[in-house]
Amino acid sequence: MKYELDIHTHTIASGHAYNTLQEMIYAAKEKGLKLLGVSEHAIAMPGTCHLFYFHNLKVVDRHYDDLELMLGAEVNIIGYNGELDLDEETLEGLDYAIASLHTPCLAAGTMEQNTNAYIKAMENPHINVIGHPDDSRFPVDYEQFVLAAKENHVLIEINNGSLNPKGFRQNTRENDITILNLCKKYNVPVCLNSDAHVASDIGNTTFIEPLLDETNFPEELIINTSVDKFKLIVVKYDISKKGALRMSKKIRTTAVDYLFEAILSLKDTEECYTFFEDVCTVNELLSLSQRFEVAKMLRQHKTYLEIAEKTGASTATISRVNRSLNYGNDGYDMVFSRLGEIFEDESNDSE
Repeated sequence: MKYELDIHTHTIASGHAYNTLQEMIYAAKEKGLKLLGVSEHAIAMPGTCHLFYFHNLKVVDRHYDDLELMLGAEVNIIGYNGELDLDEETLEGLDYAIASLHTPCLAAGTMEQNTNAYIKAMENPHINVIGHPDDSRFPVDYEQFVLAAKENHVLIEINNGSLNPKGFRQNTRENDITILNLCKKYNVPVCLNSDAHVASDIGNTTFIEPLLDETNFPEELIINTSVDKFKLIVVKYDISKKGALRMSKKIRTTAVDYLFEAILSLKDTEECYTFFEDVCTVNELLSLSQRFEVAKMLRQHKTYLEIAEKTGASTATISRVNRSLNYGNDGYDMVFSRLGEIFEDESNDSE
């Protein structure tokens, strides 16, 4: 089976891996991957990078010829109620996030505690993948776990490193077979990852393949076969209709009402420039206009690469806008329907 992506990998920044980012990129290109995800261990893991590392990911290019790079984190679950070791602002700036249990960061609890820790982490809108949930040192009710992943639109990882006979996680083969069978039963997608800590291991699924054969696992539930399939999961439910309603209640204040009334009083584009130059910083205004441009291009079915090249938006920004388009309050589409000539004019220009 041909796989296009591996999104659980580590560089020397994680403290116990052995290659640089550029070496990992080179190896991914050599192996023909279309997308490489680098997910350094977050701050609770001994020896890993500082919080500032995650805040500065914006400086790294995301495209290297035919390879797209996404920069996330393997976030540590540090409490049985799904507490994480990265704050919301930091998580918001990541391209994606994997949440995992690690013994240096949280002592193994009861089956009920461990299961609850995973489920509560899944409910965090910034979490896209649960990493290596196959370690018997953290016993889990796998049926509850898989059903929660389905409900929260979170990917379950099948981790090649876990299955390595030289690995330290316990009973991983049996647990992964259980997980795969339940995912097959409930139609829940999985993500096959190498958990590479060395460049030569990128894209390695050697130990996973026999389990896929044994469980007769359906290809359509394997997210690695398509970058687009993966991005549809990353662009997940965190601005769901329910979440959007909660946000609406939170922002509905007298002050915001007054601001919107002021905006509605503006008569033309020049008045808008005059007003918004006073109200917003340049960067704030450019950020808003960039998001609107991204939304328009997404509705025109442009690729992430095309959008990034034209707008300069990061993958994280494009993903957030796409979430709003698919799971928000339909505000973008309401406005686009009133500005339909934008799409008509641009399609005519291209003829």
